[in-house]
Amino acid sequence: TFASALVQHMAAGTAPQNIVQLRALANQMRGPDAPMPTADDLFDAVELAMNFFIMQGDNFNPTGDLTQAIAAAEYLALRRGQLPTKTTRTDETQRLQQFSTPPDYAYAVAWVANLQPEDVVLEPSAGTGSLAAFFPWAVGMNNVYVNEIAARRLEALDALGFRHVRTDDGAFLYSLRSA
Repeated sequence: TFASALVQHMAAGTAPQNIVQLRALANQMRGPDAPMPTADDLFDAVELAMNFFIMQGDNFNPTGDLTQAIAAAEYLALRRGQLPTKTTRTDETQRLQQFSTPPDYAYAVAWVANLQPEDVVLEPSAGTGSLAAFFPWAVGMNNVYVNEIAARRLEALDALGFRHVRTDDGAFLYSLRSA
């Protein structure tokens, strides 16, 4: 997949650094009859690639001490800076109120949450999994629940292997809880 190719480029230090390079890589990978991906498709793929990188990495456990947390967040900020960033909001991102959390910020959120192995975690508006990517490190994949309504982003969550995926409007999640 395109996201898998991006992970390989990230590991090799040859990741696209701007939208022109990102489109060129996508053009190389798509079939002759496949349409060119939209900007939303491309940037969601960048986020998915980063989340694959995080989930397959070996130093992103948010349960470490402060020194480890600072080192992980700084490393993720550095990696984020090596990737193209979305600078415009499309009708879809506005309509669905999509705001992506940078990986270093997401790591900090997971670290501050002080997750324990027995915890069960819900990401009510999971998007491409940027926050949720850190949760399995602390609680295991079976204790992570994600919720998303955008089809493309649901595909990203599926690709990341989340087992408990809901498609409810986040505004109504509280009313759906078990009594």
